[in-house]
Amino acid sequence: MDLTPYRPQFSIHFLTSLANDQFRLVKDSLREKGHTVYSSIDEKAFKADFKRKPTHLVIFEISQITTIFEDFIADCIDIAPHSNFIAIGLSSYRPSIKKFRENGVIDYIDSNEDLISLLDWSIDNALERVILKIQNKTLVKETQDQELINKNLQAEIDRQIQVTNQLKIELSEEEDLSNVILNYENAKSREDLIQNFFVSLEEYLLDGSKILFFKYLEPINLLVASHCSGIPIDHIKGAGIKLSAEEAREPKNFLMRPSGFDSLSILMKDVFGVGQYHLKTLMVNDDIDGVFVFFGENLFQINSIRFNNKFAIFKLAYEKFAFFRKLNELEIDDTLNNFYSLEEFEMILNDQLENIQKSRSTLTLVRLSIDNLSHLEENQGPSAAESTMKYAIAVTRKLIRSSDRIYRTAVNEFTLVLPHTKVNDATVVCEKIRRFILDKATLSFGISSYPTLAHSTEQLLKSSLQALSAIMSRGGNKVGVARLISNGKTDKGSDFTRGSNA
Repeated sequence: MDLTPYRPQFSIHFLTSLANDQFRLVKDSLREKGHTVYSSIDEKAFKADFKRKPTHLVIFEISQITTIFEDFIADCIDIAPHSNFIAIGLSSYRPSIKKFRENGVIDYIDSNEDLISLLDWSIDNALERVILKIQNKTLVKETQDQELINKNLQAEIDRQIQVTNQLKIELSEEEDLSNVILNYENAKSREDLIQNFFVSLEEYLLDGSKILFFKYLEPINLLVASHCSGIPIDHIKGAGIKLSAEEAREPKNFLMRPSGFDSLSILMKDVFGVGQYHLKTLMVNDDIDGVFVFFGENLFQINSIRFNNKFAIFKLAYEKFAFFRKLNELEIDDTLNNFYSLEEFEMILNDQLENIQKSRSTLTLVRLSIDNLSHLEENQGPSAAESTMKYAIAVTRKLIRSSDRIYRTAVNEFTLVLPHTKVNDATVVCEKIRRFILDKATLSFGISSYPTLAHSTEQLLKSSLQALSAIMSRGGNKVGVARLISNGKTDKGSDFTRGSNA
């Protein structure tokens, strides 16, 4: 998940064996990030400490508790109802732990040789869920305050809404269908099409409905919130779910259910406080492209003939766009095959930088390299290396904006040009790309930015390469950022994110 570059401080309590040096390293790493960390070696000491200092997150080995698992969780929740848990134990325990997900057990990790790397990933996800809960709680409080302020005006507002809706219905009978289609025809991307569809549903928003759209990233079985109406855009930052292995095998079967994926139900409840919602799946050529989630006061209108007509028109326009975009999917192969010499790429970058200078904005340059690609080619052949590169490009294209550009600038180097993007935002995107591709390969990133870290095209190219080289010299699989310009020169890259060597 991705919220903002700012990371709040949290309290975490470990109920583990202090003799384990690996656990000690995890705890030390969390303290370095500003979190408060407590440790207990037995259940009795833990409960005594937890009553005095309840924490946001509890990480415990099942072997360290002496009471029944269910009683242990219940006792903790009695003390701190909003605490979350990560359990560690034998793989055979996993089926019996699933039922406790609604009681705050966010994750269960097998005790094996990958325990520490899995734990690091799990803690990140758990803390991000805590952030989302805090944001949602703030949103609910703001909404309640606003409702109280508007209480005396509600009757008039309802009357105005009723009059407005009636006028819209009357006008819709004379609506020019060609204008609707023309708006979709002018869309430059799938995102534009979805946004136009949201605009066409304004009448439903006036009735209190709210809409979310989750983009489905099939290669990594992820649903990511990308569009919304009726709620502030800031409240969907970082909202996303990883489908379970069972859901990923047959995702269409789960979409036949009223609530869709079980993991989606958990997200809607935890992040948005929503128990009831209506799904509409966006399919292209029998493949899932995304999921619309409708919730709010008037869910029944989502099944009206008028709404279904709007959705049908949108879907036709979307499928047409996707069909022609499919013909252009050779872009990936073009990226693989088109090598840009330094001179050619410098010309491209100069044009981009000139536009940025006119608008007094920011341009960030990212160089990314697949770690050990030559080793992969030697051991598994050129086709394996090419497949890995295609996968990296495909995932990267999914996670960057339509205005961003990707170029191949060396045998094992791709360069992203991100206009109107600050360094902090670029590092978040790079870290997301790095994590999503971990199951296939590891990536190293070198970042520089105009005008904060470089004042010219030449400095952008030089400083981003220095940052990439510095990261690769330390083992790769991280995101690095060039240091500030000093005396006309840019120092070598330094670690910027919490990415770890996997």
